[in-house]
Amino acid sequence: MTENGDMSLRQKESGGQRKLPIALDAFDIVRETLISAAGNTAELRQALLACDEWIANVVHYSAAEDFAFAFRVDGSTLHVSFSDDGIPFDPTLHVGAAKEFEALDLGGMGLALIRESAADMTYERVNGRNVLRLSFFIPSGDGNCEEEESI
Repeated sequence: MTENGDMSLRQKESGGQRKLPIALDAFDIVRETLISAAGNTAELRQALLACDEWIANVVHYSAAEDFAFAFRVDGSTLHVSFSDDGIPFDPTLHVGAAKEFEALDLGGMGLALIRESAADMTYERVNGRNVLRLSFFIPSGDGNCEEEESI
């Protein structure tokens, strides 16, 4: 809490659920939103790589008709949530096998990158929707995001 009794901006930043196009352009929205809220740091760029991989999976494989994301910053942790109404898919159960260099282009590396980048990754199916929650450690500092409703 600050001297006047308010929570610090870093403790209350959140982005209400935001609808995304089911297109790779969705990443531009996520990138601009998260950089605005958390700054353009090396740690955030690593988190953005993971987000980009998940967006590509939803666009290419989910058959979703509705796609959304939300986020919140809690101290030095960025929490990002993606939801879609596509085919049920739990990425936490998918364990990619080690691949030879020549087989890397055949898929599965994106989930490994997400798993490696995120401090925490959870999945649940809620009301016919895939909900993926990712947490990333980011440096503390002041963001500049207006508070919105959380998911």
